[in-house]
Amino acid sequence: MKSNLSGVALQMASHHKHIIQVNLWSKKEQGPWDVRGCLEVVLKDALSNLDKKLKQYNLKLVCREGDDSSTMIREICTECGAGAVYWNKEHTTESRIREGKYRTALQEMNVAGMECQSSLLYDPTS
Repeated sequence: MKSNLSGVALQMASHHKHIIQVNLWSKKEQGPWDVRGCLEVVLKDALSNLDKKLKQYNLKLVCREGDDSSTMIREICTECGAGAVYWNKEHTTESRIREGKYRTALQEMNVAGMECQSSLLYDPTS
């Protein structure tokens, strides 16, 4: 199970027998980088296209919306019995806080958490 699965995260997750693509959405956690207005339409269209592509490979896209994405991760891990969660690292202050919550939640559940570099050439925080 993972959030924003693509690139390196997808490659790493593909070594597992089962993969569940997950998109978590929390407007409350987005801060100034929130996707709003027209960008929401683009995001919904992209998720719809991703879902169609995943279905070609018998994979499923799970979309959840709520106030706390770490709670959503806990719920999904419990529902599917996940042993590992992979996600692509984002590079905003809000995402660092959110990803820290992911790591804490996953450690408490004894689920491996793997943060992966996305499509950026280098990590700007390095």
